[in-house]
Parts: sequence; structure tokens; C-alpha cells
Amino acid sequence: MLGKVTGTACKNSMFDPPPTKETAVIQLRQKAANMGASGVYGITYGTDPNPVSKNCWAIITATGTAYSVK
Repeated sequence: MLGKVTGTACKNSMFDPPPTKETAVIQLRQKAANMGASGVYGITYGTDPNPVSKNCWAIITATGTAYSVK
């Protein structure tokens, strides 16, 4: 186990499409790969109650545990 990793999908402007779980998972997997992970398990999803503080109209997060198989 390499540790916890989080991916975020953000709707930056009111004209952007809404954030999706799929986009958050893409970010999650990219961060895990950068850590040298083989994969991610236990993925959970959430939203941010105050997305404006992060310069977004809406946010979806995906959080999981990165692991490596040797």
C-alpha cells in the first residue's frame, strides 16, 4: 500500500460542463501512477460544500488507496 490519493473534477466557469466522477477518477489514477502505483482500491466519491473557495462552481472528488504489485 502506497497511501491515500485524491482526484478532483472542477467546473471552473458557469459555461463548463458539470464535473463528473469519471473525470475525478482519471485525476486519481494519474496521481497514483505518479506515485508508482499499480492501481487504486476503495474509491469513494464526495462533493465540496464550498467550491467557490477553490475557484470552482462545483467539485467532485474521488479518494482511494494506491497500491503497488511487485
